[in-house]
Amino acid sequence: MSIFSIKYTSQIKLLQLADITFNSMTIADIPEHFYSNEGCDRFDKSAFRNILLEKLSLQFESNVLKLMIFTPKDQQSPSDSFAFLANQKIVAMHIPNSRNFKLWMDDIFKRSYKELEEDRADGIFERQPELNPNPQFLLELGRGNFSIKRANSGMLFDEKPYENTGAYLHKKAPAKYNQAALRNQKDQFIKPYTKPNREVVNAETLSLLFHQLVQAKNLLPNAPEGNQKLYDDPNWKLEDLTGNNQANGYKSVGVYTNPSWVPFYSTGGGNFYAIDYAPGVQGKSGQIIAFGSDEVRIRFIADSMEVFLQQLTL
Repeated sequence: MSIFSIKYTSQIKLLQLADITFNSMTIADIPEHFYSNEGCDRFDKSAFRNILLEKLSLQFESNVLKLMIFTPKDQQSPSDSFAFLANQKIVAMHIPNSRNFKLWMDDIFKRSYKELEEDRADGIFERQPELNPNPQFLLELGRGNFSIKRANSGMLFDEKPYENTGAYLHKKAPAKYNQAALRNQKDQFIKPYTKPNREVVNAETLSLLFHQLVQAKNLLPNAPEGNQKLYDDPNWKLEDLTGNNQANGYKSVGVYTNPSWVPFYSTGGGNFYAIDYAPGVQGKSGQIIAFGSDEVRIRFIADSMEVFLQQLTL
């Protein structure tokens, strides 16, 4: 069976719905819905997600990074769907509403349809005639991702797959498709701050202070873990890294993490002390900062590792 696909480039933004060939895809051997474990009263939706992603990945001979399934426009229509593959191709599909597929989808969207009925009963569509009383729903699936949204609803922020479809698909593509550009954007942000520490470090003093601290506090040191993996994750865009963190005056940079911070001490809960080689304009390369999940402000702690250890051993 030949499968029509669209290569992901900037040119796809010019495509309209009529330009796209939909493949009629039957996903075989979908099991009836089942519970995640004995005694649970909810069907295992994560397992259903994994089943779809694995079966389609085998059919396409490329991992499905993201799958978007829209509810049918009517009872007789299939589900319009789009699969974004690891080889940077997009496959448009019509998935028929086979019995077991429909059982899963009905359960997944049960709450959404209930909320829609409540909106109708409340008269929201009479008060706001720009809204669509019969919207579709979108199920977005990926590794670690399971989300439901309204589509063609008439709301300001709406999913509109049938208007300028190519531009819509380009926008919805997985972050991994633009990994190099996203990484370059992050690197260009942090580059002006990154500077080596040219001070001569007294290794003997540091070693002595460190061992005194370990003994005094009865610590069990572990090898430090870098934060490069999170920084490199394409799902963490520059706006995500900088959106919720503030600088400590001009001494630090307001970013969640970056490779020029070298964490060496965990304070628990995903929070760390680190050597900072990308300080703010009034900071000093090699200074000690605190960053992590609870650190909205990137706190300045000490001018150097030596000063930091001295503080702790007092």
